Amino acid sequence: MQLSNHSIFLFDFDGTLIDSAPDLIWSLDSALKTHGIPPIGLEKGRNLIGSGAVKMIEKALEISDLSYPPAKQADLFVDLTKDFFSIYKRECTTRSLLFPGIFEMLISLNKKHKRLGLVTNKSRHFIELMIPFYGLQDLFEVIVCGDDLPQRKPHPLMIFKACEICQVSLKEAVLIGDSIADVGAAMAAEINLCLVSYGYSDFEKLINSGESWLVKTPRELSLLLNPHDS
Repeated sequence: MQLSNHSIFLFDFDGTLIDSAPDLIWSLDSALKTHGIPPIGLEKGRNLIGSGAVKMIEKALEISDLSYPPAKQADLFVDLTKDFFSIYKRECTTRSLLFPGIFEMLISLNKKHKRLGLVTNKSRHFIELMIPFYGLQDLFEVIVCGDDLPQRKPHPLMIFKACEICQVSLKEAVLIGDSIADVGAAMAAEINLCLVSYGYSDFEKLINSGESWLVKTPRELSLLLNPHDS
């Protein structure tokens, strides 16, 4: 089946539709510096994105290689998480931009009555701030966020929920994402998968993941989903 012939397109958010890394990592580094920990930086930080903010903070502490006792490390994680969310709430739309052509692609698909969904590990609070800011309100038939259910991607529960709400079978849907979490979720749900290599995951891991489609640019993605657009 061609990608464009699926009944519904379920999109990841960070690294697929939007380049949110600048705000995520700026907020993370600001929180780290508050606790006297060296910043991660945007280049390394991009690789931490994809499994939700909590996992991003956990990974940041791991690569910071702090020699703290377990109790202090646990307290630091709690404080760092609180500080990050407080900062990111203010900053989540400051530096982040939709990838080039993504807005036009979504609008075109919507006008053609294509069914669109969002399945993201990002917390709903931030999605509800960002979706209207970038003019994406009313485009998605379903939005399933990371804190809506007990499990996030790579668990398949979010995909199951999206398809259940939209009353489509798994074989009728395709997940479009950029991360290993998307790969895991798609494989576990046995759903079709399109991976974008312009996101935040390691390219070599993506090309070895057994995906159905792999696209290198937003333009290439647009042509696959919307083949009759010039």
